[in-house]
Amino acid sequence: MVHPNVFVVLSLCSSRANFSNAQTCIGDAFTAIKTTKETWFEAEAHRVAGEIEAKSGKPESAKIEACFASALAIARRLWRGQGKVQQARELLAPVYGWFTEGFDTCDLKEAKALLEELAA
Repeated sequence: MVHPNVFVVLSLCSSRANFSNAQTCIGDAFTAIKTTKETWFEAEAHRVAGEIEAKSGKPESAKIEACFASALAIARRLWRGQGKVQQARELLAPVYGWFTEGFDTCDLKEAKALLEELAA
């Protein structure tokens, strides 16, 4: 299990330009999510991964956007589960619309499927 304070450590690592440690730590967090099936911190892990990438020496905008899109998609799933379908769609649609490429990636395929589901 990943301790909730891992995100505090990640923030400190990225703010001190210790990206190698931050990337290792976020990688461990994603491994823990897959291994334990504990997903309560998954949205935050994606958001932090985007922040780390944004502050890295060679940030890739597509990777940053994909991280943030994943975080938002997870939040939307929560809203959908709570019956907040319209709010979820209003949050996802503009973000999905920002992308001009990468539609074959897993994250954007999931976002498209979720938008279609929310529209039904």
